[in-house]
Amino acid sequence: MSLENTSMETLIEVDREKLRLTRAVHYCFDALSLIRKVGSTPASKALHVAAPGLLVMWDTAIRETIAYGSSGYHYAYVFLPAMKESIEDAIQSYVKEKDCDRTDAIEQIGRERGRNYTLAKMIDEFNWITITKRRKLDLTN
Repeated sequence: MSLENTSMETLIEVDREKLRLTRAVHYCFDALSLIRKVGSTPASKALHVAAPGLLVMWDTAIRETIAYGSSGYHYAYVFLPAMKESIEDAIQSYVKEKDCDRTDAIEQIGRERGRNYTLAKMIDEFNWITITKRRKLDLTN
């Protein structure tokens, strides 16, 4: 599954039960983050490793800027839809700039970035540069 090609309302099967993708992510995030000494940031990183094309990492600065909370609810219902929208904006920008269709844009972005590079990783890097790194620079000035 990839964030750019998946609806957050997609039904997936978990233990013979159909759940919306957002509900499954919400549940998994809370289950991980509530483990002693794991927390919100490592939970997002673990989920990204499990589904690198679908799930985006966050840290405190990103979480506070985009999701305004640190729970599984904030991750699944606020943060991920915002990341999907950012990816869609990037795809549409690429389509206009390169005069290609959506499918070609997705393929070309991946090709330009290298093998196994996902749009979820691209948006993660964008968030880190524009939010986390900027905040760190602001604190040192």
